[in-house]
Amino acid sequence: MKRLKYALTVSFIICLSVNCYSQTSEEKEDQKIKLKKLYLEQKLQRSVMNLAAILTCGIAYAKSQGETPEDYGKFVGDILAASWKGSKGKGISAFVKGMYLNFQSDRNCKWEIVNNSENSVTVKMNRFGDETVKYYAYAGVTPQEYDRTMGKLMEAITDYLGFDYEQELEGDQIVFTVSE
Repeated sequence: MKRLKYALTVSFIICLSVNCYSQTSEEKEDQKIKLKKLYLEQKLQRSVMNLAAILTCGIAYAKSQGETPEDYGKFVGDILAASWKGSKGKGISAFVKGMYLNFQSDRNCKWEIVNNSENSVTVKMNRFGDETVKYYAYAGVTPQEYDRTMGKLMEAITDYLGFDYEQELEGDQIVFTVSE
């Protein structure tokens, strides 16, 4: 838990430093600050960027501690799993619909249900936070490591719900199957 707090603190500091360094050298202390109001879509996209950045930094931290991206994904998923308590016993569709709602904040994260049977659902999707994940490659995290992390996160949640989870990577797309 101490490691998670440290990782999240470091991630938050990195996110804030991006904004600090993005200021121009022309800016002076005595200038009047005007705060920009964002539209809803801009707020959502900023949230996607921040979440993807924090997850990417967490993966980088886990790797620096000798852990794998998959270890980190399972760690986060195990913590988040209890928040899915309300979906227990409601079938696979409750998980798929809930995750879809979570991922919709990213306007570039498209989902397609490619198989929907009585006992399983297969979804093909784009990477959540793709632009940010690729931007933070300098932290030593590949998009594929990010995808595997998210896979283990989702696997931990489906395990908590009593389902099986399988994931394949097809280029920049993820194909996952949840089954009973």
